[in-house]
Amino acid sequence: MTALQIYLTVLRIIHIFSAVTWIGGGIFLLSVLSPTVRDAGPDGGRFMLQVAKYGRLGRVLTISSILTVLAGILLYYPTTNGLDQAYLKTANGITLTIGAIFGILALLHGAFVTGPITRKMGVIAKQILDQKGPPPADLLKEAQALGMKLGSNSGISVGLASLALLFMAAAQTI
Repeated sequence: MTALQIYLTVLRIIHIFSAVTWIGGGIFLLSVLSPTVRDAGPDGGRFMLQVAKYGRLGRVLTISSILTVLAGILLYYPTTNGLDQAYLKTANGITLTIGAIFGILALLHGAFVTGPITRKMGVIAKQILDQKGPPPADLLKEAQALGMKLGSNSGISVGLASLALLFMAAAQTI
């Protein structure tokens, strides 16, 4: 096995495992965790405040999204035969490129829309959980509003990333 083959194999492993973590984590959040928290009422809200306060979920999804896209960018050049125009015009090349665009859009949406909401939610959660006695109503109202905003924007990020995954998988079968 040559150094180039090892490099490409390592990049593919990083790309695939990071994508599984990123997209799978997002789908789990939207389809299992969020509905369960909603159904649990006030206890669920308190649990999500803990999740937001410590920020581990956000960090894992952020790191995996960055690794996915960086590895994908590094794989794109050799996969497209050095950006060969003839290859890029094939069904495989077009499908791969569309998938790459969706992946980059998902990362950008997460970085500039979902990420700031998540960070703000973490600050609010810490303020609420550090209160002695019942938290102020304005903080609770802001946390709920941020939670709603985060839920809808997480759906957009996960949707874009899922489209990237679908196009990348399709590019492998064409």
